[in-house]
Amino acid sequence: MDGTDFYYKRRGLGLTQEELARLLDVAERTVRRWEKNEMPIPDGAAGDLDDLHATFGERVLSSVDSLIDQMEQIEADAAADQVDRVVEIATFKTPQSHELAHPGESWEYHKALISTIGTILAGEGYRVRFNTVTEEEQA
Repeated sequence: MDGTDFYYKRRGLGLTQEELARLLDVAERTVRRWEKNEMPIPDGAAGDLDDLHATFGERVLSSVDSLIDQMEQIEADAAADQVDRVVEIATFKTPQSHELAHPGESWEYHKALISTIGTILAGEGYRVRFNTVTEEEQA
């Protein structure tokens, strides 16, 4: 893996250099140097990033499959002309409300996850509506 691969995988996960450095237990400066190809990326770090990337992809695809299954059931239960092909995706209004629901998960990771899911659904012909969840709705 070279620095460009490393950079785009990190960015695709919605992680800052600091967050990834913490996850990999290295200095933020090390991540910067890897991304600039100033030093080789150890196989272990590359493998860990690949694992994070694969887990992210599995989570996205699982969510997309679940939402499409729900929509197909709605479409099957109703006349085709009565179905509005809108998928609503719940998201959080603030980093704090997200942290309450998903302790330790990055706010940027959450935003990357939600936007990737929305993009795939749009590609499948659905209109996507993002709705924010308030702290009161979480309780």
